[in-house]
Amino acid sequence: MLEIDVGPNLSSQQAEAICDQGKAAVVFALLAMARRLAEQQAAEAASSHQTPATPSGMKPPDAKPPASRCGKKKPGRKAGHPGSRRAVPEHIDWQAEHRAERTIRPAVTLRKNSDGNRSGRGAGCQAVLMSIFRTLKQRGHDPIGTASSAYRTNWARARRYGRTSL
Repeated sequence: MLEIDVGPNLSSQQAEAICDQGKAAVVFALLAMARRLAEQQAAEAASSHQTPATPSGMKPPDAKPPASRCGKKKPGRKAGHPGSRRAVPEHIDWQAEHRAERTIRPAVTLRKNSDGNRSGRGAGCQAVLMSIFRTLKQRGHDPIGTASSAYRTNWARARRYGRTSL
């Protein structure tokens, strides 16, 4: 048994004293240092989450560095390749955009106030009628008068040819 502490503070005089005790003392000192080093490495691995259960060295989320945002894939073309994305318009005519939005506003308001369409067929019918009415109004015609006149004309024509149902 050694009377000298075999550790990180071992001086050269202590190492020579172990060597003077013989070959068995040197082997015992080396084995004691190897065991102490293995215990120290195991303690460090347990505290840094690098245990044999996680050989890849998984780290907890709070120990990881923040992810970089510059590595995110951007949509569209890549450098040197023709793009599939539409180019950004150089000029947007906001007045025309606003006019287009205002054009459909009455139909949207009507649908909202009438509690919507309850079927696909009703939605299609309303879309056609609203399109016809807005076109007539933009051309300066009376939508209701024009529609009722067209209906009377077609009803009279249908009766003349023997078709009573439209």
